[in-house]
Amino acid sequence: MENVLMPRPKSFDPDAVLAKAMGVFWEKGYDAASISDLTAAMGINRFSLYDTFGDKHELYLKALDAYSQNVVGAMVERVNGIQTIDDLEALFCAIIEFQHSGECSPCCMMHRAAISLAAVDEEARKRVEQARERFHGAFHDALERIKRAGELKQDLDLNQAAWQLIIAKSGLASYNGTPVPEEQAKGAVRFMIEQFKAERDLNMINGFTLTDPSTASGERLEVFKKAEQGFGFVPNIVNAFSESPALADAMLGLYSKMGQTGFSETESHVVLQTINVLNECVYCVPAHSTIARSKGVEVSVDESLRNAEVLNDPKLEALRVFTTQMVEQRGHLEDGQFESFIESGWSKRAALDVVYLLTVKTLTNYGNHIAGTDLDEKFQGLAWEPKRAAVGA
Repeated sequence: MENVLMPRPKSFDPDAVLAKAMGVFWEKGYDAASISDLTAAMGINRFSLYDTFGDKHELYLKALDAYSQNVVGAMVERVNGIQTIDDLEALFCAIIEFQHSGECSPCCMMHRAAISLAAVDEEARKRVEQARERFHGAFHDALERIKRAGELKQDLDLNQAAWQLIIAKSGLASYNGTPVPEEQAKGAVRFMIEQFKAERDLNMINGFTLTDPSTASGERLEVFKKAEQGFGFVPNIVNAFSESPALADAMLGLYSKMGQTGFSETESHVVLQTINVLNECVYCVPAHSTIARSKGVEVSVDESLRNAEVLNDPKLEALRVFTTQMVEQRGHLEDGQFESFIESGWSKRAALDVVYLLTVKTLTNYGNHIAGTDLDEKFQGLAWEPKRAAVGA
């Protein structure tokens, strides 16, 4: 029987060595990367390189494809996750921070291809254009989502804005080891994004009308009178909620009876602020901080609550934990949780008073989420934003 010569199996993983070749091209560019550089990094000889990947140009195109799939693909996924104008800014700031971390390659590989090969190499040009189109589509869709949320100018040209974002990203990617100072780069990003934002109409919040109290009539006027009596002014939250007089009146009624709970000022604040933070209410947290501090609640206690940190006082901490359990578990306490609360020195009345304050905060937090209530000037000094994981670079 005739012997058939079988090809020897490769002693290396083609995908793994291609990734190493991609690293060389990414760092040095096409022209500066020699075959010796490539074989040394890939850990294979010239014969294996040519046999598996073809010549240097073919290897480069395969490396560009791998870069597009892995690096460009990952960045496009991050763009696809953008929902708000803050998310957009966070993405660019994360890129800038990554550039200053010392872990960043000196230049985007696709950008290198654009400036060195695309004009003379048809295959490289196609890959650069495909990457740009992917980014353009992702940025355009992200801007559409942000615009639907009312955060962008209604007449903003989303097509041109998406290209502006691509140009900005390309500029950040081409710094070649000498990045613009971090704060200046972030400032430029914020300036760019500021041009996209909808101009704030002081009489509107996410489509909800703020009524001038001096011109109010009917049910709205009655709501505003009660607010004046209770707060000494008409907070924006009451103004926004007056779109539904029933809701605004219920809120004012609930607030007027909070003094009937068995809690002290500090204890009430622990419950209220814990719920505000859990529900990420950017209106209620600063509003309650301002009011509570004016009534003698210790700043250190409020700061711990705003940061969702453990309280030093064991009994107050037990109250914070119980409130958290009630919110996160929708009132369905697990075995031992209620008993632990009682053993910490609290009563059954206190547990039900937590339910009362939870009712108040569910109404105000959820209403603010819908209305996007602007923060009153007197609360702005203690403005607050929820802590969220930074967008990776």
